Amino acid sequence: MQYSTSEVEQRVCCLTKKVFFAVAYHQYVIGYQWIEECLSKESLLNEDSYEILGDASLSSQHNGMNRSRLIHEPIFKSYSYAIAVECSIGCQQGMFTRQELEQLVQLSGAILIQEHNRQQLDINTTIIVLCDDDDKMVVKKYSGLKNKIYYVIPEFFLDSLVLYEVQPIKGYELLYQID
Repeated sequence: MQYSTSEVEQRVCCLTKKVFFAVAYHQYVIGYQWIEECLSKESLLNEDSYEILGDASLSSQHNGMNRSRLIHEPIFKSYSYAIAVECSIGCQQGMFTRQELEQLVQLSGAILIQEHNRQQLDINTTIIVLCDDDDKMVVKKYSGLKNKIYYVIPEFFLDSLVLYEVQPIKGYELLYQID
C-alpha cells in the first residue's frame, strides 16, 4: 500500500521501551492522532488507519509493528537460538535494564540462557550472546560450550524484534568469534 509523505510522517515513532514491549506482546502501536480523532468524533475508531508504519531510526515504513500483531507468533520461535544477556552498560543508551531485556528475549520465543541452563543446551542450538563491544570476560564465560556462538551487540535482538524479521547476524557481530 502506498502512503502520502504526510501520512507516513504522522505514522512514524521514536523507539521507546513501550514500543518494544508492545511489539513483543503483539499489541497495536498507534499514533496520538487516533486519540484526537476518537475524542473529536466521540467514539472509538478502528486503529488500523493509525497504526505506526515505522520508526525514526530504522525505516519509516518497515511495518514491523503490524507484522508482529498479525503474525502473533514469537519472532524467534522457529529458530534454534538461545540468547544470553550479558550487557553491562545497558543497551539502547540505558533504555532497558537487564531484567527487561531478558523478559523481551523470553517473549520473543528464544531460550533465555541463564547460569542454571547454560550447560544443558542441545548441541544444535545456536547461542547468541548480547554483549558490550569491549567485554572479553564474556567470551571466557562461554568458551567451554560446543555450540556455535555469536557475540553480537544488543541491537541485533532489538532491531529484529521491532522490524519483526530476524536480522542477519553479520551486521551486528563483534570481532571475537569462537568457532
